Amino acid sequence: MPWGDTDEIEDSAAIACVPGGWDPIPGLFSEPEVETGGVERLAEVVGGYADAGAGHVILSLSPDPFAELDPALLEKAAKLLELL
Repeated sequence: MPWGDTDEIEDSAAIACVPGGWDPIPGLFSEPEVETGGVERLAEVVGGYADAGAGHVILSLSPDPFAELDPALLEKAAKLLELL
């Protein structure tokens, strides 16, 4: 694909989110903006990006890139698919 050919480029968005929220630890690194709330709220956020033209929305399920991922978050986030 030539660099100037934008027909093959798809718009996407990446969202740092924690379904249900989390307890931030003061002084430690975290993403500057993290979406929290129930899956209904997160579905609204994802839907907003889709309405704006994003073909894919990537969910980062950790506000801290060095944190261990809670496996329960995957189950919570999977419920988003039912709402979209």
